[in-house]
Amino acid sequence: VTLPSPLEGVSGEAWTRFVTALRTAEISEVSEANALGMFELKPKRLGDLGLVDNLRYVCGQSGKVAGKMVWAGNFVPPMTAKKFLADPLAQYSALTRSMQDYAARIRAGELVQGDATLSGALAVLHRGGPGALKTWADESKRREQTAALYAACNGLF
Repeated sequence: VTLPSPLEGVSGEAWTRFVTALRTAEISEVSEANALGMFELKPKRLGDLGLVDNLRYVCGQSGKVAGKMVWAGNFVPPMTAKKFLADPLAQYSALTRSMQDYAARIRAGELVQGDATLSGALAVLHRGGPGALKTWADESKRREQTAALYAACNGLF
């Protein structure tokens, strides 16, 4: 199955390879950083997209986040965390919105992709946010998981 690309100038085939690389967890999984679903979308980013409100930095109470400081929030109704974690289309839609937003911010010059291709820059932004992209040239500041995702995605488009 080839997904239609939501990004101008990116083929469906390249977008599909990119999305496949970004799928790093199971649909209903919550990571140790409280990242949600198959694309490990973080509550802070979901808040940037208007999907989560009441964002706060808290000590996790259960599961993999227990005892760790993580970003948390409440999904804007009618969505809930339980519904989001059960709905691959909702997760894909959130990922698509996130990538469209980041790509527009790169095109506008608000975010600088440096030597990375667009797909590589988007992978870094997805995993580490604007701060990670800003310091990407300094290899000593790269996190292992972000570097692995970058390696899988850079050059796809």
